[in-house]
Amino acid sequence: MKKVIICCVMIICSLAAMGQGTITHTVVRGEDLDFIAEKYGITKEQILEANPNAAELFYTGMTLKIPAPSQVIINDGGVLDTQDMPRVDDGFISSADFTFMFNPDDKVYGLRANVNCLGTNWLSANAGVSHAFVDHGSFGAFVGAGLSPKYAVGPVIVGAHLYPYVTLYTSYEAEEVKNNSPTYRMDYEMKNKVKFNYGGALDLMAGYKIANLSAGNNLYLTVSYHVSALEFKTKDCFKHGLWGVGVSIEL
Repeated sequence: MKKVIICCVMIICSLAAMGQGTITHTVVRGEDLDFIAEKYGITKEQILEANPNAAELFYTGMTLKIPAPSQVIINDGGVLDTQDMPRVDDGFISSADFTFMFNPDDKVYGLRANVNCLGTNWLSANAGVSHAFVDHGSFGAFVGAGLSPKYAVGPVIVGAHLYPYVTLYTSYEAEEVKNNSPTYRMDYEMKNKVKFNYGGALDLMAGYKIANLSAGNNLYLTVSYHVSALEFKTKDCFKHGLWGVGVSIEL
């Protein structure tokens, strides 16, 4: 499990180092603070708060920091909450992820869902199912919870999920069956058994925004790689990992 933990720590540290950024705007000829504020759905005062020098010095080619809008002033003087509007800044986000997983070489296929816990961008709950089309076939289901940082940079999203899990799965095993023939030899019969186990998993994902939903949430198309260490045994876990294709909906 050491390799999995080290890999995840490196990813999380890289994401944290990116910081909570804001977008920037370069002033072009003909623009003033009122025009820029209206363009980004914020107030002139919010721009001046983020750029104190702009109150006395404002010129073409100047770079302004644009804070994320929390409210938009509408024509009748009311205030519209922009919580459900599309994001305009970079930073850590929460999302619901739905992924189809596959490994053609091992003939393993599955589905996984990951949802950030309410009120946090760093913790999430995970659940999934998988089926292996080898030998007599096997089916498994798992649930888990752990770290799940995701960072958006413009239309791109990157993230990692690291979590322990518990699983129920079927396994075919050979069981001795007494043979009543004169030789009294033992025969073996394959029986399907349900087992309980545990382990740790790591998912690495990246995505690109493909749409804004009607509620204002960003929709990303994602690709990912999933590795699982049953009983936290990491031997060959990367070799037998699962690729994933899915969608991520910003919450």
